[in-house]
Amino acid sequence: MSHRKTILVLGMTLLVLAGSLPALAATPQQTPSDAEATAFQAFFDRVDAAAATSHSLSEFLVKLDAICHDKIVSRFPALQDLADRIRTFRNNNPRFYVLGIPLGTAAASSIRDRNTNIGDRTSSIGDRTGGTSLLGNLLNRPASHFVLSFGAYKRLNPLKQNQLTLIKDRLSSWRYGSQARLLRGRTLILNRHPFGIGQRVIGPQLGLMKGFRGIYWDHESRITGITYHFFMGQATRIHAFDITPLK
Repeated sequence: MSHRKTILVLGMTLLVLAGSLPALAATPQQTPSDAEATAFQAFFDRVDAAAATSHSLSEFLVKLDAICHDKIVSRFPALQDLADRIRTFRNNNPRFYVLGIPLGTAAASSIRDRNTNIGDRTSSIGDRTGGTSLLGNLLNRPASHFVLSFGAYKRLNPLKQNQLTLIKDRLSSWRYGSQARLLRGRTLILNRHPFGIGQRVIGPQLGLMKGFRGIYWDHESRITGITYHFFMGQATRIHAFDITPLK
């Protein structure tokens, strides 16, 4: 009798296990798009944490370099390309040269003169509108900033190519919407003296800057078809606006 009970218990256990196997097999796995988005999000979470815990720009950049060497980066070609671009820019511009020209030279002074001209034109716009404009106030604050900004979108123009720019000296803007399900736009504006996070915007946003010198990266992933947008460098004037829809 005892022997029969043992066989019965074993049989019922096997039935329970067999019944659970289909459920285990049906557990949904991350799609390539979700996995890549999660990796990018984790990458910038670490960048954000590095900025928050650093006491100087040089300390932050050392931490950023370590993040770019993380093993998980190599699993995703688009993220690897971004990390390679950041490292190359850092190695070729250790003191944030402008296209290989040290800041302070005649060529760099010429660039600063062009920035001044943009500021003059912005001020004249404010004068013509009957006073100092909000745009003029934001873009003419005497501050030096270091910025990192990242977002994602779906390209509508099939002819647009991947882009890498090392300088965007003119007045520029960016906008990240709320379409991305797993990946939210993020901008960190770091004050250089004293060092610290001057502004952090996560999610839908609109930004304006001028006098940007750094790396500007626009890359479509071959795996997911999503286009990633990133820029990093210094800007003479910059501000980001949170445009999260009101609920």
